[in-house]
Amino acid sequence: DKAIPSKENTSAKLKKTTNNWFVNIGTFASKKSAQRLQNQLSALGQSAQISTTSYENKPAYRVQLPGFKDRETAELAARQVMDKTNLNGLWAWKEE
Repeated sequence: DKAIPSKENTSAKLKKTTNNWFVNIGTFASKKSAQRLQNQLSALGQSAQISTTSYENKPAYRVQLPGFKDRETAELAARQVMDKTNLNGLWAWKEE
């Protein structure tokens, strides 16, 4: 029989590993455009991911930097990307 972890241990473990802040880099109607931006960010040493979403009932592709522990860290990364590129208007958001 396997031991079932207590709720205390589970919630403490989740708190330690929660890095659910993201930096939104851009949202595109074309996956190709999103991949082009992802490649540009990769050349700068940033690990951007593409997530599929929808905008006005059409598929859209969001380029984002994942895994920040808090708003301040995410906003710092956004400023660093904006300083190194011609991108602007980047913003941080939290996945609930």
